[in-house]
Amino acid sequence: MPAGNWRRPEYYAVPGKTRAQAIAAEVGAVRTRVGLIDVGTLGKIEVHGPHAGEFLERVYTARYANLRIGMSRYGLMLDESGVVVDDGVVARLGAESFYFTTTTGNSATLFREFGRLATWWGLSVGLVNLTGHYCAFNLAGPDSRAVLAEHTALDLEDGAFPYLGIREGLIAGAPCRIMRVGFVGELGYEIHLPADYAVDVWRALRAPARAFSCRPSASRHSACCASRRAISSSVRTPTG
Repeated sequence: MPAGNWRRPEYYAVPGKTRAQAIAAEVGAVRTRVGLIDVGTLGKIEVHGPHAGEFLERVYTARYANLRIGMSRYGLMLDESGVVVDDGVVARLGAESFYFTTTTGNSATLFREFGRLATWWGLSVGLVNLTGHYCAFNLAGPDSRAVLAEHTALDLEDGAFPYLGIREGLIAGAPCRIMRVGFVGELGYEIHLPADYAVDVWRALRAPARAFSCRPSASRHSACCASRRAISSSVRTPTG
């Protein structure tokens, strides 16, 4: 199915099952076990500078100047008439440094718009487009923490890594940014990493996942293609 400038699996067909049955099985895998989906086509942008928080507050509806380092917030973008035009997750990496995502279809257009707005407002910020340089996976389900723990020394317990937290560390030897976000109602982690490491990390996560009955799926897109994160269910093949 089309997704902006990309094509993504709508669902993974299973011999002997209807489309609806295959999608239901994909959803069930994440609800009861664990799933992994490639979300590398999302827009991935950094903003740096003394006005970075103010810039984000002008672009999105939430507050970001008071966001604690190592935490994230959902971002909803409106136009001048109040119409929703995009959404994403905004994470604070440092005092003057943020990392945030956009929807797949709007990533290129929004990056150009961000640059125009920053210049128009006269804000002291720098923008970096990492969309083509970073890949991203969403690992979700009751067993997701156990799968991730096999490949990282990061402390994944609730006290050290709370909901909406972001941490940087190694997964299977690759430098990653891990956001504990949930779009499926289950425990979940969104893993962002340089594209050169993506296939190796994907395979590493899939190896122990087989013991948890992790199955290929893509029903997040088939169930709600208008909202990139309304329902994720997922294991899918990397899109590169």
